[in-house]
Amino acid sequence: MCPLEYKVQDGIAEVDAVVDCLLQHQVAKIEQTISQKAALFEPRRAASTQKMDFVLKPKVPGATWTLWQEVFAILDPRNTGWITNPALQSTRLICPEVCNYMCELLCGAASVAVRQQEAPSDGFSKEDFLRKMLEVTNLRHPDS
Repeated sequence: MCPLEYKVQDGIAEVDAVVDCLLQHQVAKIEQTISQKAALFEPRRAASTQKMDFVLKPKVPGATWTLWQEVFAILDPRNTGWITNPALQSTRLICPEVCNYMCELLCGAASVAVRQQEAPSDGFSKEDFLRKMLEVTNLRHPDS
């Protein structure tokens, strides 16, 4: 039999959707960065029009904001406000490789204020999670 910690729990659709969104948007962001860097080395032609990003990002819809908060609550069953890689893996809702990647991605986004409080360096807070979701989806906080 497979050890308990390796058995994947039945997925929760909301968690799957948010993790999928995070990963897909992060991949798109990386691909865009690579194409921008590659464009620097292409032969120059006549000036062409460039696509400009919006100056003001659209607000995240209320339902999406609530969904992100609910997913964080599911991933943090002890309601500590802080998720470490081992705790994330222990939920068995996300495969270990994705847990590792998410923690690497989100731990890099950990706020300076959290680091100054000497919080564990291998985890991320709810604010870090929400900030990263806003960043990758190119949306802004609903209260801003």
